[in-house]
Amino acid sequence: METMKEYRILAVDDDTSILKLLQHILELDGYLVTVCSRPEELDLSDFVGYDLILLDVMMSPVSGFELCSYIRPYVSCPILFLTARELEEDKVEGLYRGADDYIVKPFGAKELLARIRAHLRREERHQEEQYEAENCCFYPSRYQVACFERLIDFSEREFKLLQLLARHPQQIFSAETLYELLYPESSDTQLRSISEYIYQIRQKFKQEGLKAIATVRGVGYRWQLEPEVSEV
Repeated sequence: METMKEYRILAVDDDTSILKLLQHILELDGYLVTVCSRPEELDLSDFVGYDLILLDVMMSPVSGFELCSYIRPYVSCPILFLTARELEEDKVEGLYRGADDYIVKPFGAKELLARIRAHLRREERHQEEQYEAENCCFYPSRYQVACFERLIDFSEREFKLLQLLARHPQQIFSAETLYELLYPESSDTQLRSISEYIYQIRQKFKQEGLKAIATVRGVGYRWQLEPEVSEV
């Protein structure tokens, strides 16, 4: 397969022989692959920046089901389970936990690659589509947000921060959590940049007569959008 972009895939399995096989198959197909055999040592930030994640189910001390439930609220890329557990209730449990697919071992390389390609294509189409959140329409491919018939332009990093907050409107995010979720360790973005991005986002909404992103004192930030009230 000749890929147009270098997709990054994370494979997590406590069986190193399976990881070596997966890495070989995926790298031959042009993917950038990171493998991990000790999932209990991973932080939330270690799951950021991938286009697709492969998880084994029967791992110890943390199972694939538990790991998927933990990362799914913060990771939007496809998650695929690879497991020998083939009962219907196991498949239902995996999908309930937030996985996008469930592949039973042993599996063929052609089937695995076909499913990965299908999910990556679907994800690309999804990213091009617009979606709505509380009177706003988000355009991911253009980094634009339309609110109350006003179209606002953002930088890529501003848009991703805003998008994360808008997709979890009831959740409060600390600056540290936003930093971990949005920027991998290799990023040159500094923690203090989060408050700068928040400020820039607020200023752009303010220019349109809107107040965006609430500060929860001592805790962090949450999604909020309302008309700016002029002081008399």
